[in-house]
Amino acid sequence: MQRMTKQEKKLLKFKVNQENRKEKRKRQHQAKRVKRNQMLGEMSDEERKAYIAQERAAEQAIKTESDRVSQSGIPLIFDFSYYPMMTSVEAGSLQSQISGSVGFLRKQNPQYFKLLCSNVPEGLVEKLLKRGAKSWNVQVTQQDIKDIPDLIDKKIIYLSPDADEPLLEVPENCAFVIGGLVDRTIRSLQSLHRAGNLGVDVKRLPIKEHANNLIKPERRVFNIDTVVQVLHWLAAGVEAKEALIKSIPKRWLN
Repeated sequence: MQRMTKQEKKLLKFKVNQENRKEKRKRQHQAKRVKRNQMLGEMSDEERKAYIAQERAAEQAIKTESDRVSQSGIPLIFDFSYYPMMTSVEAGSLQSQISGSVGFLRKQNPQYFKLLCSNVPEGLVEKLLKRGAKSWNVQVTQQDIKDIPDLIDKKIIYLSPDADEPLLEVPENCAFVIGGLVDRTIRSLQSLHRAGNLGVDVKRLPIKEHANNLIKPERRVFNIDTVVQVLHWLAAGVEAKEALIKSIPKRWLN
């Protein structure tokens, strides 16, 4: 029997974990439905009608806010220029993290960011649209960052863990770029060099200033969905330290 290569083992592990996460989400959704049905069953007719009407109103408010921000929000770009250098496992993780980012943002009211994917390889555009980018109100383009019309006259800030200057607030008339690089083995300076080639500002999350002692050393390079959450809370006016604490998974903290 032929032994599996290291890459094949990683891919198999990724697929198993992916299926486990799907099953976990399915069980969670089923548990929520059971709990909701039980709660509704204990209500009077009037209480049930009022509760369902309130649910629908909240859902409509979120949809209205999502439609608004997709037109007039702060541009937040996921830069796919790194895609060719990633393994299939890393590429799958990238898409999952973007999906998680969208899921978080679309539950918020108010929302602040309109989402774009730039430098998307031709064969991946259709795949992202099928996965749900269109229904998520995420623009998908093969254009490079500097060629995107929405960014004309915007101050572009590229986020990089290797930057010198921390991001402490969300300035006016700006756009943010998050490097779409998921690397199981950390590749240093990639996003810093990318920002330099684009000629745009580069900043990092203020971990050293506000959370250096709170986060485990091996967890100080964040997943994309965690970065997006920090940006959301900063845009909401939350202080930097609190924004970090609200966003970082509890298992990452000391």
